[in-house]
Amino acid sequence: MGYGKKKDHGRCFVHLVNFRFFLWKGKETTMATKNQTILISGASIAGPTLAYWLKRYGFTPTVVERSPVLRAGGFPIDVRNEAVEIAKRMGIWSDLQQKSTTLDELSFMDARNRRISGINILTLRKMLDLDRTWAEILRGDLAETLYEATKNEVEYLFGDSIQAMAQDDDGVDVTFASGGTRHFDLVAGADGVHSNTRQLVFGDEAPFEWYCGYQVAVFTTTDNYLRLDHTNMLIYGVPGKQVMIRSSRDNKELGACFMFKQPTKLHYDRSDEEQQKQLLADVYADQAWEIPTLLEKMRAASDLYFDPVSQIRMESWSQGRVVLLGDAAHCPSLLTGQGSTLAMMGAYILAGELQATSGDHRQAFQQYEQAFRPVISKEQKKLKSGGDFLVPATKLGLWARNHLGPVLAPFILVPGGIWNRLFPQPSLVKNSVSFSEKEA
Repeated sequence: MGYGKKKDHGRCFVHLVNFRFFLWKGKETTMATKNQTILISGASIAGPTLAYWLKRYGFTPTVVERSPVLRAGGFPIDVRNEAVEIAKRMGIWSDLQQKSTTLDELSFMDARNRRISGINILTLRKMLDLDRTWAEILRGDLAETLYEATKNEVEYLFGDSIQAMAQDDDGVDVTFASGGTRHFDLVAGADGVHSNTRQLVFGDEAPFEWYCGYQVAVFTTTDNYLRLDHTNMLIYGVPGKQVMIRSSRDNKELGACFMFKQPTKLHYDRSDEEQQKQLLADVYADQAWEIPTLLEKMRAASDLYFDPVSQIRMESWSQGRVVLLGDAAHCPSLLTGQGSTLAMMGAYILAGELQATSGDHRQAFQQYEQAFRPVISKEQKKLKSGGDFLVPATKLGLWARNHLGPVLAPFILVPGGIWNRLFPQPSLVKNSVSFSEKEA
């Protein structure tokens, strides 16, 4: 068993982290001595990642997912830094690279669909060697890759969810929405920002939600009527309202992301998609550019995601035999761009602590939180800078983003990237040996 050592690494925040990781070679593993059966709620990013590592460490994970099938599509998300190392050890990094959406340029547009300016992402990627530590991929493609890596060894229950739980010293009795009941040693909630697991164990969402003052809507249309190339993202907006569009799936689909400032949180029926579509249409009813056409195509979209931009902040991520991870425990909000990376990191750390403690959930849950909370706290503080760039609130802010942003971006990003290459930050996972012969 290996132990990470606390060191003073100056500017790097991870010097606060001190936790253990099991050193696993080839296919050898040590069986957990207790709490072997673990139910995981959620089959998106954190859930399957946790299932993968639990299985490798000798546990028996089961994943339950409310959706009858894997949720496809979605807007591109990022896999960065430590999550890349974890993907390599899972043997899926090459798959993620192949499925990468490969953004090369951000183009800021005016109301007449003329390009104002842009940021050459391709040049920055090459200068900073970003492809080595970063992959942009559709959320659905990442979830599918994680599922494919686990489906042959992990039990999945699609089209079902946890309805009730009863904990005692021997485990957790779970009642499913389908009517069945089963006993598990532990339960992990990886079911998103509106976590059902968190609701059942910790209570209403409201005390844990930190509303960020924005609303987001994402949908896909099968008609790439602008004939966009997937390497270019178009961005248009007015103060407080922005729209981003780009193509995907070999340029056959068009993904749209609407984000607007909303000082007071909207109240609506989360199960009523037509109501949500009407709310979005009302907010953007007087806007120009391609917005009228996009709103018209939204009416036929079957994958609308409409949600407040929020963080989840909790004093504790576990209660008894139930633990939370991913957005259910600590959603950083999409404004930070770190949700998927943090989900994979947290799952890896939680599984490692359970193995290191031979299944002692009290000790493992405590060490998982002690190790990872400093990372989460730092990322959640990046909220304002992300919001100011994505949704400028004033005409001056919008002008500065569209005109000065492209000029200043290389001077801001390149020096930091060169510094990080010369003086790389210590990885949270560097004390473990390679888990994959395939990508060692």
